[in-house]
Amino acid sequence: MATVITGSSPVSRTPTYASKGSSTVSFGGGYLFFSDCPEAVATSDLADNGRWLNQATVNGSGLAYLWHTNSTGSTIHSCLAIYNPNNFPITVTSANHGTTNASAVGDVNAWASYFITSSTSIVISALGWGIMFAQTVPSGYNFGVIAGTNVTNSSGASASAIFYDLAYLTNSSGATAFATATGAMKRGHGAHFYNTLSFAQISPMNSDGIGYKIAASGDVFSGSDLVYITDDSGQTSGPLEGSYGQQLVVTLPIYNSFSVAKIFNIYIGSTGGYSFPIVSLNGFTAKYNGWAPAYQYVDMISTGSVASGSTATVTFFTCVPAESSTPYVIGARVV
Repeated sequence: MATVITGSSPVSRTPTYASKGSSTVSFGGGYLFFSDCPEAVATSDLADNGRWLNQATVNGSGLAYLWHTNSTGSTIHSCLAIYNPNNFPITVTSANHGTTNASAVGDVNAWASYFITSSTSIVISALGWGIMFAQTVPSGYNFGVIAGTNVTNSSGASASAIFYDLAYLTNSSGATAFATATGAMKRGHGAHFYNTLSFAQISPMNSDGIGYKIAASGDVFSGSDLVYITDDSGQTSGPLEGSYGQQLVVTLPIYNSFSVAKIFNIYIGSTGGYSFPIVSLNGFTAKYNGWAPAYQYVDMISTGSVASGSTATVTFFTCVPAESSTPYVIGARVV
């Protein structure tokens, strides 16, 4: 039986990179409200100065992903503000969520919280406003939210709402337009946040193993695993490089071609730069709390003993935490 591995450190390896073969990718899960531009929030981007960081209409269930750095030089406030455009009350529920608010960190801890948190909800009156995940953010801190969200009416049916990603000093209600986009990151909304990756069987033969590259335009899927983000300001629309904000469901079959039983470890890393590996398996979460350099891989899951001629098929959750670089690599090796 496969189990998570805790306490592993990055190790340099030279995997054989597998081709796509019969591997497949499919999207689901509902909308993605994605906000990572401007990544560095300046004073001119604040609601006090008439700007929201992102805005989009959503319906029913999906995920809100917000990621920024406070570059204003001042302590600011941030929140997911929600407007109810309907003539009836709505309930916004988040069954899974995590937040980031610290210096020089990625959002791997927010993802870890997302996998284990309990539900929270608010009721917003007709044509009214609500706020979720409010934070006070010191200057220089990275801050953000990862939250599964579901908007419903009083009967539990899907309803619409308008989401706003806001940062402000004192006036959260002053925004009337998008902040100016800067850098290469995305903001906007996509149709999906739940990405299912079913890989073709691999048969590792050594401690370097075999890996699949994902989450970049040049990956094993030629970028077809990247959700498309539409920016209603018209500034940043395009495929979401890095697959940030995507909950990845991975199925990896590992065949033991040896004449004796073997144990295999599933590892994660990046060929593009630093990574922050995290997995969730059977209700247990394992994560690497440091910065794993490029071409160094962290063992995350053990298959346990696999008999000769047998296949261990492991299905687990993972994601690409912000500040990670891609292509990401998911692979397996012989222990």
